[in-house]
Amino acid sequence: HQRCCGDQGTGKKLIDAGRYWATGDESGDAETLRELEKANAPEEVLAHYRGRVRDSLFVLYTANQQAFYLFAACRPQYQTVTSMSGAMRIYEGIDRCELEAVMNMQGVKRKQRARLLGQVQLIESGAKQVFREQAVKDG
Repeated sequence: HQRCCGDQGTGKKLIDAGRYWATGDESGDAETLRELEKANAPEEVLAHYRGRVRDSLFVLYTANQQAFYLFAACRPQYQTVTSMSGAMRIYEGIDRCELEAVMNMQGVKRKQRARLLGQVQLIESGAKQVFREQAVKDG
């Protein structure tokens, strides 16, 4: 996936970054859509899959890069709860102690941590929105 950089970041862009991250196409919907298009599937079927496939380009502002990369570096630390049936996954976020440990390992200066924490929390909120929407849709 391609990412490019702009000049500045905003809270909305950070939330959008979380939403982008959370909508990864691990399900194979893009490949399924290509196969259905080759097979001339009905338009209503194609529309369903088109709605599930995201754009591959996301603009990541320079001001947001450190927070996004910090968020991504914490991937093994993402706290989720899955129902016993496995049908529902609830994203709870990154454990703050683990986030601090990653900041320590990456040499993040103490004076930058409060700003980065706020940015990471905005990215998390975007990811949580997507996961809640998916949980409701999957029912």
